[in-house]
Amino acid sequence: MRGIILMALTITAISPAAAQTAAPTMTLYELPGYLGRSVTVTTDTPDLATESFAKRAQSVRITGSWQVCPGVKFAGTCRTMTASMPYVKKSQIASIRPTPTTVATTTETPTSATAATPSAAGQTAAAVDIEALDVGSGTDGQDVTFYARPSLGGTEVSAGTNDITAATAFCKLAGSTSASYAGKARFQTSNLVDIAAKSKVRAYALRDVVCKR
Repeated sequence: MRGIILMALTITAISPAAAQTAAPTMTLYELPGYLGRSVTVTTDTPDLATESFAKRAQSVRITGSWQVCPGVKFAGTCRTMTASMPYVKKSQIASIRPTPTTVATTTETPTSATAATPSAAGQTAAAVDIEALDVGSGTDGQDVTFYARPSLGGTEVSAGTNDITAATAFCKLAGSTSASYAGKARFQTSNLVDIAAKSKVRAYALRDVVCKR
């Protein structure tokens, strides 16, 4: 009996330490529900474009604790993930790293869009959380991705005062490096996402954007 008790105490003492030494691992999947192409990461990755996975993951499996950021080099509103998720928005993961153990995490989980949150006065806020909006799907080529009608969170994007500048900002959100071509709609419409102003505006919408990867 004494031997059994000592064995139980030993297991109890060792198990937490063993759990802590498990290496953090994140596997990213291209489709929801842990389906499609995948890549497994075990260390700091400041730009998932090196794995051809920038802002492409739509589900993740996790061991340990990870800091997930919508911008490269851990920029933007990052959040800490400690559990696997069968669905995430494609625009939310551009860089990742195991959560630092010596520094307290002060980031927060981004919402789908600040503009959808009513203010205290009962009105809709004008600002938009650009980083939290999902990039609309494009057509992949060998070195470029084509977006006929660029959108963020299901809303078309404003061409702003310079369509190529606005297109480059959109391409970066989509995980590309820049825009090589951009056009704009022939007529102005309301409720477009202005990336620079981070708000909804009336303007000409971007069209036929070619993003270079």
